Parts: sequence; C-alpha cells; structure tokens
Amino acid sequence: MAITVLKTALSFGKICRLRGCAELKSIFEELEFAAPAPRTQAPTAAEVTRARAAAHKAGHPLAALAYALQFEATLRQWDVTGEWIPLADPRPSSLIDGRSKWIGPTWGQIDGDLIFRLTPSKTATTSAARITIDLKPCPMVMEEFAGIPPERRLGPLITNPKTRLPYRQWYYRDFWRRCADAAGISHLVWNRDLRAGGITEAREAGAPTDDVAKTAGHADKRTTARVYDRDTLEAARRVSNARIAHRDKNKPET
Repeated sequence: MAITVLKTALSFGKICRLRGCAELKSIFEELEFAAPAPRTQAPTAAEVTRARAAAHKAGHPLAALAYALQFEATLRQWDVTGEWIPLADPRPSSLIDGRSKWIGPTWGQIDGDLIFRLTPSKTATTSAARITIDLKPCPMVMEEFAGIPPERRLGPLITNPKTRLPYRQWYYRDFWRRCADAAGISHLVWNRDLRAGGITEAREAGAPTDDVAKTAGHADKRTTARVYDRDTLEAARRVSNARIAHRDKNKPET
C-alpha cells in the first residue's frame, strides 16, 4: 500500500513537472515488490454465532447485529458500520463530531418489509453497483432485530452504546478482537473476513455464482450494476435460502 501511494504521488509530481519525479517514477517501474499473500480465512456460521454472543455479553448488541450483517448479507465492514471522515471531505453528512463527520448506512435504508438497499462505498464512485437484500431469510439478522424495539431503529444503523455514536474504526477493530478471543476464534481471523466467510458458505451451499456476485455487489461484475431491484432481490433470497439449507444439513447432531 505504501508503494502504491508513493507511485501515485510521483505520477502527480510528474504531471506537475516537479523536478526528479519522472526519473524516480521510472526507477520504481523497473522494480518488483513482494505482494502480501491473499487471505484465506473464512469464519463459519458457528464462529459468527459465538462472536455475536460475546458481543451481547459485553453489552454491545448492535456490534452483534453488525457481525450478522457482514456474514449473512456479505457486506463490507464500512458498509455496515459506516466511516468517520475529515470535515474537508466533500461528501455530505448530517453527523459531525469534533473534526470529523460520519457517512454510512441508516435505519431508513431498511424498509417496512425488511428490504435493505445500499450502494457499497467501494463501488460508489466506479460501477455504482447497488445491493438489494431481503433480510427476512437471514436468521442471524432476524435474531438480532428481535431485540431492537422499533422506536430505537432510528439514525445510524450501528452505534457504540458507550457514546451513542457510530463506532470509530479503531474501537470497532479492537472490540472485534475481544469478541473473537472470547469466542475461541483464531487471531488470524479479522473482522473483514466475515464477508469472505459468508461468500464461502454461499458457494459451498451451491448458490449460483451470478447470484452470489449480485448479492455481494462485486465491482468486477459490471452487468449487475444495471440489474433491476427485483432481479437482485430474488438473487439475494436464493442465496440466503441455499445457505440456510446448507447450514441445517451440516448441523452437528446433539
């Protein structure tokens, strides 16, 4: 990441005709740097259930909801918890705290039929791929919803009970580690791996690749950005149903 940022800065300097930038950039283009190995961690439904229980025990029920959404709706962390950004960022926000403001999902994006619609932050300025998810076939999410009274479903979707504001990224990261440790989840598993775990479960369950791509809002599936809500919604339902059936089939006997 550091090398990428440096190359970008040098490209900008080259365009501005700043002395030395073109020469240094040409040197970097001849060099090869080792890339980090792709991640292979994919937490299971049982592990996510234990992490949710740990979050509840620690008094953070909405963190448990976030874990459920990341796993069952295959959403990126920032598309669930939102992001604190500098005030100078041009993106609009109605929530300001100190020198930063927050952008992210709100309860208003979930309608009365529990349909969740959002444009992922990663593709908002590129493919604009839109995600439409029926949350009713997501048992973990529905379990969490059952403990949230309708009158409390206002404002940002996920908030820290200590501050009543959306989680700061560093706090959410550290809190996940506490929950994961309490749940007996490997220290190699990061919070963002919950999305990978959900996609892995869907593929193991035999859900069609196109349906999984639509549900996850993959940027490299550009055609999914042009699909109508109804088609995307049915894809999400098929993915959820296939995963539930797979989970029940592989449930250990008691």
